[in-house]
Amino acid sequence: MTSRLARMCVLLCTLPAANALAGTIPPNQDVATTLASPPTLIDVPPLKAAAQRLDQHGIRIDLNYVDDFIANPGSGIIENQTGNLGLFGINADFNLEKIIGLKGATIHEATTVYGLRSNSHMLTNQGSMLGTINYLKYHSPVVLNMLTYEQKIGRLDFEVGRSNVLRYFWRQNCDNPFNCEPALMAGDTPLMPLRYASWSGLARYQVTRAWYLQAGGFEDNAYNLNTNGLHFSTNHSTGTLGVGEFGYTTTFKTAAFPAHYEFGLWGDTTPHTNPYLSALGRPVQIYTKDPKASEPDPIGMFAEGRQVVWVGARQHAVGAQPKNIALTWGLFAPLNGGQNFDLEAWLGGIFTGVIPGRPYDHFGFRVHYLQLGSDFAHSETVARILAGGNADPQPRNEYSFEVSYDIHLAPGVMLAPTAQYLINQDTYYFPKTRIAPRNGFVVSAFLVISLDHMLGLPAPRL
Repeated sequence: MTSRLARMCVLLCTLPAANALAGTIPPNQDVATTLASPPTLIDVPPLKAAAQRLDQHGIRIDLNYVDDFIANPGSGIIENQTGNLGLFGINADFNLEKIIGLKGATIHEATTVYGLRSNSHMLTNQGSMLGTINYLKYHSPVVLNMLTYEQKIGRLDFEVGRSNVLRYFWRQNCDNPFNCEPALMAGDTPLMPLRYASWSGLARYQVTRAWYLQAGGFEDNAYNLNTNGLHFSTNHSTGTLGVGEFGYTTTFKTAAFPAHYEFGLWGDTTPHTNPYLSALGRPVQIYTKDPKASEPDPIGMFAEGRQVVWVGARQHAVGAQPKNIALTWGLFAPLNGGQNFDLEAWLGGIFTGVIPGRPYDHFGFRVHYLQLGSDFAHSETVARILAGGNADPQPRNEYSFEVSYDIHLAPGVMLAPTAQYLINQDTYYFPKTRIAPRNGFVVSAFLVISLDHMLGLPAPRL
């Protein structure tokens, strides 16, 4: 069983700038409620002219800074902690048609540089739902998220190279930039962490302007944890994660009530054993010498969506959407028994431009549910007893009630405070503790600075 801490990964996706930083925007898609670029904040003519010249020659660079400050007043295993993580995103697209005349070809690159780290493992004591501050084991602060070659031929689109599954699948369809990745996928697949680049390939067919089909394969390589995705060898590969889906995407340019939907299946070929019960049906924490129990390769389904259900008057601010309200939802479930989780689901809403005088702001809410597998829940109870804690059974049902508000302070500058109340947290990332996590709040302030928008430079290509 792979180290639980190794599965921690960051959530950087709901916002346009953060999407670009993490290299996770699916090609040729726009989330229904994505904000268009507001006016330039700082005008630097020489810099703008240089960026435009590069763009004319097929090179487009995207720079972002993201800072995530988090606190857990009175909740979790270790209460009243704070943590901070800064990430600088350096992303580039090279249009090979402009550079060497190769039609429909592009090279994509996305790299994250870590900094301003303080107690960045603090959320290991908050359970599976909130293991979302980036775990960085390797000493280098540089993480490779993507280095791929993309080729478009009519409605077909192929992309191969070093990439991560969240660039193409499981669109982050909640308003909360702090906690929007599927915890079930982070816990039940050996990808580590989800945003580190590994060898991958994807094929996509645009059936209509809105409907598409796509399928991809992604290398399982736990050694990525030690190299931040920068080690290109396949010596440590253990299998492949395969994902396929059909989806639907519209925007305010193409529909009165835009939406994004994904429906698909996933499966993994890495050999799996039961991490909690031996082949003799006994707890592995106690009977460490028992033979391991093999399990079938995991497969599962997912469905998620974002649908604008109300549209108000158009706003006069440059680049602002019409006032609108969107519903978001998600469902993830293994089909042959999950190693750690049996079900994950959420339902939420996003309100954009509805506050007078704040055309670019949006706020949202979400109710998030996670069901632990019975073996996992029992193992946590046993581990707590062995550590000297109480014998109260670990609840299988976890809940999070979340609210968030994205405040656009200036062109290219956004602050997103969030608050979540957690109930029945597990100890997935802290399995040997004797303390049961305490229900309570986790709050954060998520700052995004998009230098492209701030300086009025060419926007990143999708």
